[in-house]
Amino acid sequence: MKAKSFKEVLSSIWQFIAGIAVKVAKFVAKIAVIVAKFVAKIASNIKSVFTKDKAATKKVIKTAFSSLIWLVFAISLLTMILTFDNTRKVPNIFGFGYLSVQSSSMSGTFEKGDLIFVTTTNDDSVFEINDIVTFDFVLDGYLTLNTHTIVGIETINGTNYYTTKGEANPDNDTGVITATSIVAKYTGHRLPGFGKAVDYVQSRDGFLLCVVIPLALMFIYQLVNFAIIMSKYRQLQYENAALDVNKLTDEQKEEIAKKYMESLNAKKE
Repeated sequence: MKAKSFKEVLSSIWQFIAGIAVKVAKFVAKIAVIVAKFVAKIASNIKSVFTKDKAATKKVIKTAFSSLIWLVFAISLLTMILTFDNTRKVPNIFGFGYLSVQSSSMSGTFEKGDLIFVTTTNDDSVFEINDIVTFDFVLDGYLTLNTHTIVGIETINGTNYYTTKGEANPDNDTGVITATSIVAKYTGHRLPGFGKAVDYVQSRDGFLLCVVIPLALMFIYQLVNFAIIMSKYRQLQYENAALDVNKLTDEQKEEIAKKYMESLNAKKE
């Protein structure tokens, strides 16, 4: 029995994690539907409950607002970090990454707008017929990426030449590719529709809306909180000082007033 290489073991682990991620996403989607129905059912009662307890209303709104901003910012920041750490335009961590599907040429396997999970590799020994690979592709004079299925392999002088095809396309792709053109291999796991969200976050407007604005709101929110805390601290100091004054004897109060008047006269002179 042939022992698996370290890279093959990591690939197996990644496929397992990606599979769990897909299941978790589907589970979260179901939970979201249930929660939405539940919220809709009790929405009519929320207004009356909050009206009775304004303090609870402010606390709920404050917590929800803060949590939403942190959640959006954390997801967006993670996406941007993955984008900056890329291998030949494939966002990844230690070779395990994702791609957003931009066309319908592989419809039936994954759809336009899906997010697919891949492993970055150009190792000639790991590619077989029916493997789905991502490779460099020139479109309208620009170098981009294409993800299609290997449908044929021909070896010439020790070099493998791969014929590829989109599942939804009637014909094979024009020309052949070699391992040097391949940048990643599809793991078989995807998140339907998530590619559109990733594309938006990585766009200029998406970066502004999902990263810059939440960061600015968090800064303003923390600044306001700091101002409120400082105001309460000064108020507490004033109240404590007032309490201390009330504890003074009449003689002590007269002595303090006398010293204060002397200091004023000294300033005038």
